[in-house]
Amino acid sequence: MFDINPKEYFREAFKTAGWDRVYKKGESIHMDEEPGDYIYFIIKGKVVHIIHDSSGKERIILLMDDGDIFGEVTMFEEKQNLVISEPLEDSVIKKIPKGEFADLLNKDSTLYFAVIKSLTKKFRWLVMDLMDLSFENVYCRVATNLLMLMDMYGEKTEGGVQISLKLSQSDICRMAGASRVSVTRVMEEFDRLGIMEVRDRLITIKRPELLKEWANLTIEKLMD
Repeated sequence: MFDINPKEYFREAFKTAGWDRVYKKGESIHMDEEPGDYIYFIIKGKVVHIIHDSSGKERIILLMDDGDIFGEVTMFEEKQNLVISEPLEDSVIKKIPKGEFADLLNKDSTLYFAVIKSLTKKFRWLVMDLMDLSFENVYCRVATNLLMLMDMYGEKTEGGVQISLKLSQSDICRMAGASRVSVTRVMEEFDRLGIMEVRDRLITIKRPELLKEWANLTIEKLMD
């Protein structure tokens, strides 16, 4: 049970649940208008959670793809959603009514474990993101986000660990909360140092240990 893959389990558990809907790239998924009413299961596509700071600047705090679920937190807390959810590409998403989702949990205890395991991964991402917001070093912010992407979507290859999501530089900018010029400079420097490479929008981390050194500057700065 402890080695269960939540995505694979969700695909089977939700096969006949709810109904499917296509969301276009950039279209808001109005979770704020129906807080706690639905669980969303990504059949195909990529979805991000976005927040805005006091100046109106947006930042991606969570990225999800095929097999991920979202909306479960507002369902359990029954409070208004505080993030904006938006597809990064045209996506097929299953909407599962709260009552139907609760019935599935009651009938399948393993599904409970899969949901908890999924939430744990999200929590780890958000904790790192919270630490990341505490300082201004763009190198550390980019490194931290790349490590989290590698942890959640990494696949081992001969050349390193490839992040199995095709990400544009704009996606990285929105995750790091930095300008395109700054992110380009960081990515080029990481490439020059042999830490990573980008081919056809797929990022391969060639030297994870060096990337961790850059990300660890986050912790060092917080403990100064």
